[in-house]
Formats: sequence, structure tokens, C-alpha cells
Amino acid sequence: MRVGIVILLMATAISAEKFNPPKSFYLALGDSIAYGYQASKARARLPASAFNSGYVDVFPARLRQIQPSLSVVNYGCPGETTRTFMNGGCIGVTAGLELHDRFSGSQLEAAVAFLRAHRGAVSPITLTLWGNDVSEFIAVCNGDLACVQNTAPTFIVDFSQRLAAIVSQLRDASSDAEIIVTGSWDSNLDVLPFADPLFQLLNSSMSARLQ
Repeated sequence: MRVGIVILLMATAISAEKFNPPKSFYLALGDSIAYGYQASKARARLPASAFNSGYVDVFPARLRQIQPSLSVVNYGCPGETTRTFMNGGCIGVTAGLELHDRFSGSQLEAAVAFLRAHRGAVSPITLTLWGNDVSEFIAVCNGDLACVQNTAPTFIVDFSQRLAAIVSQLRDASSDAEIIVTGSWDSNLDVLPFADPLFQLLNSSMSARLQ
């Protein structure tokens, strides 16, 4: 299966490439992908520490080759959408799932508070948010594929605007941090031929909004 992932590197006021090494903290934000969720481990009621094979575990292992003392703060919450990220109410929290790093209020509030409390000491920041928004959108269409095709462009615009608002607040709280936003991919590429172009459109819209 082909999997396409778009990585968007967000920086401020940078006119040319430059080496921006990791700082004291790596802040991971987002949904179950950031959390490293695996259903079998969840069914076994394993603690958060057992969810230790996601990209938020692999990435800092490489970063520590540059910054050995790097600490990871992972606020990733399974079930998080852009709306709950901003307003609170992540399903993972309400269901009582143990998080890697607990927070109160919304994940955005927690992230901004952490960035302000550790100003100049956080980089990179990763953000993965799209999968649960897509699932909610598809659920509204209730299995009607024509509905999905016809209303996807409006959903994509609305989603990209919310994501851009989130990134803007993260930038304001930590203007010198590298912010990496992971893109979407079609995990059912061979099932719905019309879907892959929509995922490509979603990635293009995310990229355009985050410039």
C-alpha cells in the first residue's frame, strides 16, 4: 500500500535554510498518532508508558544524537480533533485513558502554557491533527459517498482554517521553535478511487494555510 505523508516545516522570518538544532524540550501534540496508540495495548489496559513505539519515540532518539539531554513532553490524546484541541473534551481524556503527560483544559491551552513557561527552550514541536476530523466529517454523510465527494471541499477549507489558527497560537507562544505539522494520507487507497485526490487536496490546503 502506498502511503503519502506530507511534512510541513514551519518557521518564522526565515529567508534561507539554516541549521536549527533541537533545544531542551521536544513538545509533541495531537491525536492518537502522536500518542502512539495501539488498540491491542489499549484492550490490555496497559499504561501510557507501554505505548512507546510511535514516531514521538523514534524521532527524539535521533534528535538526541544532536542534543543528548533532550526531554520529551507528549500531550497527544487519542480521539483529539482540531475542535477539541482548541476547546477541550478530547475523547481520550473523558474516557479516562492515561496520557503520557497529563494536562487540564484543552491541549492547546496546555501547549501554550508550557511554551510560555519554557520560553526559548522548546524545539521542535510536532503536531498531528486530521484523522478524527476526517472521521467526523464522513460520519455526517452517513455512508453516502456522493455526500463525501460533494461536501469534502468545504470541510477541507474549514479544517485548514482551524489548523492554521492552532499553529498561529503556537507560533505566537514560541516564535523561535521549529513547528512540524504532519500531513494526511489515504489508508484505503485501493478501496475508494475518488478519495486519494481528496487527501491530496487536504494536504495542499493545509500547506497553503500554514505558509
